[in-house]
Amino acid sequence: MNSLKIEKKKLDYLIAKYDDLQHPAVQKQSRKVDKLVVEHMREVTA
Repeated sequence: MNSLKIEKKKLDYLIAKYDDLQHPAVQKQSRKVDKLVVEHMREVTA
């Protein structure tokens, strides 16, 4: 869960920095966060 929080903060920072959800760096970080969320949900429901 900790890494998810860290990656989410990075995503928030990138969104604030570029102010553009379509920016490649934002998209890449968003995918990373999505993947971590899915993994976390699997652990929670397992």
